[in-house]
Amino acid sequence: MKKLILLLLLAVPTLIYSQDDTYIKVTDYSTLESGDNVIIVSEKSSKAMSSQGKTSNNRLSADVEIDNNQINYISPDVKTITLEETEGGWYMKVEDGYLAVMSDPDKDKYYLRTVESTEPPSERYQTKMTITADEDGDAFINFRVLQAENKKKYVNVHISFTSNVFNAATGTKSNVCLYRSLEDVEQIEYNTSSSASAMLSKHMNVENVSVTLVRSFTTDRSWHALCLPFNVSAMQMKRIFGNDVMVQEFESVYIDSDGLLMNFVGTDGNIEAGKPYLIKPAKEVDNPVFKHVTITVAEPQTVSKGDYKFIGLFSPKTFTANDEKTCILTGSSGKDLKNPDADNRQLKGTQAYFRMPKPSSQGTVRAVTDDEPNGISNVEMQQDNVQVVFSIDGKPLSDSKKILHKNKGIYIYKGKKFIGK
Repeated sequence: MKKLILLLLLAVPTLIYSQDDTYIKVTDYSTLESGDNVIIVSEKSSKAMSSQGKTSNNRLSADVEIDNNQINYISPDVKTITLEETEGGWYMKVEDGYLAVMSDPDKDKYYLRTVESTEPPSERYQTKMTITADEDGDAFINFRVLQAENKKKYVNVHISFTSNVFNAATGTKSNVCLYRSLEDVEQIEYNTSSSASAMLSKHMNVENVSVTLVRSFTTDRSWHALCLPFNVSAMQMKRIFGNDVMVQEFESVYIDSDGLLMNFVGTDGNIEAGKPYLIKPAKEVDNPVFKHVTITVAEPQTVSKGDYKFIGLFSPKTFTANDEKTCILTGSSGKDLKNPDADNRQLKGTQAYFRMPKPSSQGTVRAVTDDEPNGISNVEMQQDNVQVVFSIDGKPLSDSKKILHKNKGIYIYKGKKFIGK
């Protein structure tokens, strides 16, 4: 009887990588953005940080294949980290919390672990870090934590790779680097010279898109009106327009001896979707790119202070020449506040303009920014024969000065304060 012998061929396990997840090495850490997805890699060992911990402290590793500063992988064990930028540093967000360094209260030791939390925790866990390059160009991911043995001193602790484990280490040398995901992010070009309605409708509420704004911002032009259909963080505004960018909002209207003032005050630097602002860039920018944003509003806001309005635009608008109720920022310096004329009647999208009662009865009209008393030049208006009385906040009350003799209160008439009796 012949025996049938079956030869079982044992396949050697190999790594299978997906083209859907491509990671490229970060060589310039100043290009990192809030919302970027990254992995932490030891290139020498071809290992990436895993989602698995070692006795709840430090992170195990998973194999990756590196080819010409690029990683393609499908391994579910690799931990993808989302960067969250904060003032002076970063948080590293993972699915179940934040990457943190914990100090042992009894020993001079530090541990790298994930802290389950919906927001960055504090106390024993330090989640805020800085990301720079060490002397060899590796990522120096540094946490500043209280020294374990002496709670009054701080020590610098960074992420390192030793014996197949990513851990927390002291010292000045790193042996890890970051690889950033080349996600299939939707790229949007915002053409400010044409209607934005179709573009906004198509991309409404699509998360984490990248918007290129076709518009130039110069430092020669002091102030630019800006109105966007998505939120922008103060950190991203600084990254795009420079650390000293100024963001101001329409706050009040009042009258002094020279005429009417539209007052702007500084903000925390965040841009609210749909709201118009004045910004002063700290550097020249052509076609800025806003990454990881979500378009959330289809119509711009109007900020009203009594009868005075600051009106945002998403699409271009053409004005009637010599419209006395409209003022726009003009001139190469961005300091001229004027009525539209035959040569200057259109604004592109993502800008804003002023609308007010007929200004011919108000004399001089100015927009004032809180960093410099005369940040935007005057608009000289021709006064007519109608003399209007204003409330103390600049609201026109009557076309007759009889109100001064009939009503109690403080009023403005011909640029001066009067007390009604």
